[in-house]
Amino acid sequence: MKLSAQYLLAALAIGSTGAFVLPQGSARLNQPLDATLIENWELTQDGCVLGQTQGHPEMIDGEIISTSPLVNPQAAVTASFVSTRSGSQYLLGTPRAAGMPEHGMVNGAVQGMSPQQNYAPSPVGTEEDNSVSISRETFLAGGAIAAVAALTAGVSTFFGDSSDFVPAQSTPSGMVAKAGGSGFQKFTAGPLEPKNEILSSREVSDLFLLWNQALETGNPDTVAMRYADGAILLPTKSDIPRSDYAGIRDYFVHFLEKKPTGRILESYISTSPGSAMDVGIYEFTFENGMRIRARYSFLYTLVDGQWKIKHHHSSGMPETPGQVISEGEVRELFSVWNEALLTGDSDAVTKRYAKGAVLLPTVSDIPRTTYAGIKDYFDHFLELKPKGKIIESYVSIGENWCKDVGIYEFIKGIDGTSVRARYSFVYVFEDGEWKISHHHSSLMPEELLAKANANKV
Repeated sequence: MKLSAQYLLAALAIGSTGAFVLPQGSARLNQPLDATLIENWELTQDGCVLGQTQGHPEMIDGEIISTSPLVNPQAAVTASFVSTRSGSQYLLGTPRAAGMPEHGMVNGAVQGMSPQQNYAPSPVGTEEDNSVSISRETFLAGGAIAAVAALTAGVSTFFGDSSDFVPAQSTPSGMVAKAGGSGFQKFTAGPLEPKNEILSSREVSDLFLLWNQALETGNPDTVAMRYADGAILLPTKSDIPRSDYAGIRDYFVHFLEKKPTGRILESYISTSPGSAMDVGIYEFTFENGMRIRARYSFLYTLVDGQWKIKHHHSSGMPETPGQVISEGEVRELFSVWNEALLTGDSDAVTKRYAKGAVLLPTVSDIPRTTYAGIKDYFDHFLELKPKGKIIESYVSIGENWCKDVGIYEFIKGIDGTSVRARYSFVYVFEDGEWKISHHHSSLMPEELLAKANANKV
């Protein structure tokens, strides 16, 4: 950040008159302390400080940071050092002025932001520091320079010229950048609440991100408030059209129990004055690992200066409905089963099988069709201390089922010998997870024939 002679003279005047008064507890000159200067700051409800860095050689003036919770939030006042629970320390400059747009940044680079929508507070103990190097000694001994730093957020008010400041740059929504060093995390703006009458495609996409952020709060009212009065919701998992606040909220009460997170896979956007439409395909991931794809239509309208959802229609994929799984994830299901084998617990293995599963095992003539029968087989098989690996795999995927067939090999822990076999696994999605519905395993017929012939000689 460049400082003109005007700013230095003003700071010297303040320093000479004693107008710049340090808070109590800041008078230890013999203890240098690196600190990040935060300007245009405010304290959040969870005790974090949101604001901008100023004068950092590697950051654009006005870039946003969020601290972890403060040890003593009540101590957060102008020109004070504050400490976070993770041990980082900060120098606070000028707080956000009354009447400014919420979290409005210097030069208007970022406007209308709210902490819930635009910042991710850094977790306690995970902050990193790449800060303005201002020691406590320098701050106290050279109060004039510190005063200059404390004035930077309001310079244009005093001098009517902010040309010496570099405005913050806008960045893609949702991007998080981490500064190097050991004192804070730096955050760029996430999705903003758009205010324009005609939206860009990017701003329309941000409306979905804001809706998804509302989902992630787990609060059905937060989600329902994103819908306009008289909005219609035709949800994915309910036959009932929801046409009022109570009905929309009721749907999300149940939907949010699954802790969904959504993302858009394919989007088609159109805009006009006061309205915008976004249609396409999205995917939801739930806490239990389940993934569902669906088609969506959002119609947004501008209501009293706020963009709201006027119509939301969501429907399952008619050709490929049901649970989504990739080929790699299908193959990983074998690893889950193999890990159960390695426990040596026959119950742990048997629980990997679905209700009504059928097991045709490698070394037993008896089809196993019940929990007790499957467990009985593994009671004996696990005595060999087997460890399996896939040699050759062929995967196919259907609606709520998938299949993995090929060749696997087991190494017997009791003697180190190995055996190969052919396998067929058919998986079904049951009770929120993939289970084995059918498992057929058979020894390699050519190897068996070769051994039989060798025994005849």
